[in-house]
Amino acid sequence: MKKPALLLAAVAVLVGAAAYFTTRPKDAFASDRAFIEEMIPHHEEAVSSSREVLAVAKDADVRKIAGAIVGAQDKEIATMKGWYSEWFGKPYAPTGVYRSMMKPISGLSVSEAEKTYVTGMIAHHEHAVAMAEDIRKTTSRAELKNLANDVVRTQTAEIEELRAARPTRWITPRTGCRHSGERGTLGGESPLKKA
Repeated sequence: MKKPALLLAAVAVLVGAAAYFTTRPKDAFASDRAFIEEMIPHHEEAVSSSREVLAVAKDADVRKIAGAIVGAQDKEIATMKGWYSEWFGKPYAPTGVYRSMMKPISGLSVSEAEKTYVTGMIAHHEHAVAMAEDIRKTTSRAELKNLANDVVRTQTAEIEELRAARPTRWITPRTGCRHSGERGTLGGESPLKKA
């Protein structure tokens, strides 16, 4: 009588464990790992681009924002690398999955370098905010949620600062681009449309 009860209990435990692992959202550890593997090179690119613009920028607002990005994101990179080693049992190493988002500024005039940096960093930060918002929904690690909250708060504020830092000399007239696949004059028909 005891053997069937033990066997039944063992089967129940296995079924329960299988249900837990197959019904929860994608493995939280894999999601956390993927986030860190993407966010580290994302931050590294922001830091290197910021250092590059600091070497040439004259605009005080651009210099202030770039300096803040270097300071904050260097610390976050070190923190994430520490977590990676602790949580996944090996030092962080680039996966080769990350694709650069920032355009190079070498060889550009100071004004063009500043413009290219600011424009690129706005999109770069928007991507980081989206990633952080996603991980907040899936991670069970409080420290990762806190980092994601910091990224959302800090980079959303920096996006607004970057937008405000664009001098009028950088604003280019609208070309009538409605979205990436349709060009035309504002209020007019797209030359891509056939009658």
